[in-house]
Amino acid sequence: MEDDFQGIETSAHIDGLEIKFEPLCDSFSGSPDHGFSNGTEPLDQKVTFSPNTTTLKINALPDFQEVMPEVFRNAVIRAAETSELHANNLDIMESYEGYSCWLDRDGKAGFAVSSGGILTNVFATESGFGGKIMDFALNKVGPIFDSIRLTCFDGYLANFYGSHGFAVKEREPNYNGENQPDVLHMEYVCGK
Repeated sequence: MEDDFQGIETSAHIDGLEIKFEPLCDSFSGSPDHGFSNGTEPLDQKVTFSPNTTTLKINALPDFQEVMPEVFRNAVIRAAETSELHANNLDIMESYEGYSCWLDRDGKAGFAVSSGGILTNVFATESGFGGKIMDFALNKVGPIFDSIRLTCFDGYLANFYGSHGFAVKEREPNYNGENQPDVLHMEYVCGK
């Protein structure tokens, strides 16, 4: 079975039972018995089917690809230009050499991780994509490290990362002055 879903719902009829496929990625091929692929490598997936429903949900990770550091830097700059939130929370580096840089196929979401396990510049210019980025990052990069670390401001980002298993290891006052959120150093312990 191979199809390009482009966000539409697809269904099949088997022995008079309608089964709806609701993939969370643009395309995949394969089956629950034999695994799924985006054409280049197997996708991590969660396949669920409830006997009380006729819906088979395939939670495949989005299509991210590793990109050259300068391509990633340009995408981060564009993201920072799209909103004040991104401008205030992305730390645009002069160079991402030595980082593993990942972008979705449209360059609207991505992250970078250093060879020492520092996660940086996690971004998505479209709402609701952050969780998919974290799932991909932790499943793809997580197994390489004992832990992944990041630094962020207290508030929304700390809550977001906390919901994905990161814990605060150190808190320090904001270097931008009083009445600013604290700077948090967080860690995700891999494989535990």
